Amino acid sequence: MGSILIGILQVLVVLFSQFEESYYLELTLLHSNNINFCFEETSDKTGGAARVLYYVKKYRKEAEEGNSPPVIYVNIGDNFSANRYNTGNQWKIIADYLNLLRPDAMCLGNHELNVGVENLTLFLQHLVVPVITANINFGHQHTLQTYITKKVITSN
Repeated sequence: MGSILIGILQVLVVLFSQFEESYYLELTLLHSNNINFCFEETSDKTGGAARVLYYVKKYRKEAEEGNSPPVIYVNIGDNFSANRYNTGNQWKIIADYLNLLRPDAMCLGNHELNVGVENLTLFLQHLVVPVITANINFGHQHTLQTYITKKVITSN
């Protein structure tokens, strides 16, 4: 739970770093994390790819219609699993799903690093979602740095 809050705070700090004055802003914050390549809902009827997509679309539509506050949706990482359906191309399935969800930003989790540099590079190349992160040292894998956004700034 602590890493979720840290991830959300990282995203919010980057998103709101553009503002010079402080003011009150009401918004709806949605997040997903630890998908771990599990797209089915659980036995207690929670989770599932379709459910997440439904709620993201629902809240965004309500905001667009002016019936609810603006929505920020972030994915906090751990979308991969090191052992579930590890077919070598799970990066494409997960990237396609995240591109469909269109989070405002996403972070890398430790499981994204478990799939190897080649698969992680393919995953990042395929994403249309801004990726932000902190406390990662890519070392000699400097090519991965080109896919990580150092700041996400939006303006109207």
